[in-house]
Amino acid sequence: MEEMDIAQQRAILMRKIRRRFMLKAYFLFIAFVLFSVLQWCLVLTFAVIGDFLISHEELSIGALFISLMLMTVFVFVEGIRIAIPLNWLLTFIILQAVIIGTSRLLVMTCYGVLIGSLIFVLLPMFIFILLGSLIKHDFTLDVIILFVLSFVFFVGAVYFITFYVVAKVNLAFYIYAALVYIIVCIFIMYHAQTINGNRYAEMRTTDYLLAALILYVDFLVLYMVITHVMLIAWDGIMKTPCGRLSQNGAPTDPPIDDGNDDDNLDTPGSDR
Repeated sequence: MEEMDIAQQRAILMRKIRRRFMLKAYFLFIAFVLFSVLQWCLVLTFAVIGDFLISHEELSIGALFISLMLMTVFVFVEGIRIAIPLNWLLTFIILQAVIIGTSRLLVMTCYGVLIGSLIFVLLPMFIFILLGSLIKHDFTLDVIILFVLSFVFFVGAVYFITFYVVAKVNLAFYIYAALVYIIVCIFIMYHAQTINGNRYAEMRTTDYLLAALILYVDFLVLYMVITHVMLIAWDGIMKTPCGRLSQNGAPTDPPIDDGNDDDNLDTPGSDR
């Protein structure tokens, strides 16, 4: 009986630790999203930031590349993930680098697309996290199946996005977006199960930063795809391109060169 009591107490303690880990992971994920949205709003609000990003595109590309490299190190080097404050510092650098890298994509959008994209990303993420938490099927047992499925979807996505870019077929892009959306949503359920625990595979309760970053990457992939879809929808519905707004609320358009700039110049011998 005493051994059973000890086992029960241990189980209760582990559930409390797991619950605390879950709250940390999901709270940090929400904080990462809010931090990103705040900076994206600054990009949309202040034209000088957008102009800087446009004129220094190599900065965005370099920042995104650095974030991928640091994320790889963060995933595979466990010692870094548990070393405080190094893990927090590296997480902040990764997050900030990702934001800088993706901000260039936000320059040509507007608040309508930003809000719409957030709704169509965060709401499904909440639903699939909830499904992954409640569903009885253990996705962590299906790693091989998920790998094969993701590879098939990846090949299809590459084909259709190439078809869209080269042949300008809009249907190909929608198929590409659907493939990416479906596979990421499946992985969201998988990641939710590894975070929540009580499955075949689960994350260590010390890896709350890694868990939040993984969910953030899921969010980012969906957001980039949905943003493109929202831009196409915006152009079709609003009949005006979505872009940064001028101070009076009208879309800013570049000046049109009609080739008659010399008409207003004085020429030798003209009447004054």
